[in-house]
Amino acid sequence: MKKFLFTVGVLLLFVTLNAALPPVISIRCGKLDFKLSNYQSWNLCEINFNKVNVCRNISYFGNVAMFKINGKDSWVGSGHKDNAKKGETEVKVQFFADGKEFTPDKKMREVTEFELKKSSVLLDLKIEYTLKVKDSEIYEHAKITVLRDNYVRLLYLFMHPWCPIFTRADFDLGNGKIETVELAGKRALSRPKGAMSATYYAPEQKFITTTQVKAIKPFYNGEDNIFHLWNRGDKHDRKLYFQAVNKRNMKTGESGEYEAVTRFFISEK
Repeated sequence: MKKFLFTVGVLLLFVTLNAALPPVISIRCGKLDFKLSNYQSWNLCEINFNKVNVCRNISYFGNVAMFKINGKDSWVGSGHKDNAKKGETEVKVQFFADGKEFTPDKKMREVTEFELKKSSVLLDLKIEYTLKVKDSEIYEHAKITVLRDNYVRLLYLFMHPWCPIFTRADFDLGNGKIETVELAGKRALSRPKGAMSATYYAPEQKFITTTQVKAIKPFYNGEDNIFHLWNRGDKHDRKLYFQAVNKRNMKTGESGEYEAVTRFFISEK
């Protein structure tokens, strides 16, 4: 009985703390300003580099999965709440500024280094997620554990809805091979096979951003690993996803681990 009351007390504390936090928190770290959203289960919701918006709050960031719910393909995770309007559940978060834990408020906080530690459940998947920001670099780490047997249509990690200022993307296919995707004036889905890094170019602003993904412990020997670039046009975004799972009957206890490093540069050209 005591153990039950303790567990309930801890859960209520997490719920209370999450409800007490502001809808959005703002952080400044060197040349990067970014925001995280309470509604979107404490995923990123905006990134600005050198005072220019580079990743926009017009689409969801973070990690999402697609399941069959009531016979329909349904997204769960980040701002997606197709799962009976629940979205992510059991969300637990900790915030750190320059190595010290803090409770965010509505004011922008200036730091040298920021860290978010988070765990949550996406229906039948548990995700332990870490976000670290320092200088002009964003580090993300995700460990995914299957809690119950289920069919997972898709699992996307490290989603970034890049702004239309980026007009070209290069994907490193390895062995010196590069696949270039022209973005300006187009709407298309690109899936460069074998790429584990992507570089976006914003020539007018002279910005370059690169995202490199490492599959530390890939599901299914990495057979499903692939970038998706969904270019939704010059008035929307150039969204980048990393696919970790595609059409799999996942079993209880299976786990995978991935990390992504996104870096920002000012180009001389």
